[in-house]
Amino acid sequence: MRDALLHAAIDGVRTVRASYYAENREDAEGFQPYTHQAVEEQNAAAWRKAAMAYEFTHAPFSGFDYIRYYVGLLCVRGAEARHPLAFTCDVEPSSQTPRLRPDLLTFPAPAHSAGGAGSHADPSGSGPCAAAAPGPAAET
Repeated sequence: MRDALLHAAIDGVRTVRASYYAENREDAEGFQPYTHQAVEEQNAAAWRKAAMAYEFTHAPFSGFDYIRYYVGLLCVRGAEARHPLAFTCDVEPSSQTPRLRPDLLTFPAPAHSAGGAGSHADPSGSGPCAAAAPGPAAET
């Protein structure tokens, strides 16, 4: 990859600031989310429809439920980014810019912090993350 960056920048006209690596199951070890990007629900639905066309994404064929895994990642990364859905990318350390230390940042609490349907992550209580969202505690 570094050679490709060098060759892309040799003539001085084109420059490559960073190569972004999307999070994926096969290369999960060592992956560190560097940037989060919000995803609109209709785009996630289009991705899911396209991915379903490939047989390897189906658990009976591959032995792993890729669709469920990546929809789950969209939900988890969305929660981290304070959006209903998001994905993350990493970049080469040489392309990273200095960042503020997360332990020095403070964030305001969401306007409504009740979990489950109607939570900050999914105000409608529907969508791809609804099945994974915790519901109200059952009364005994």
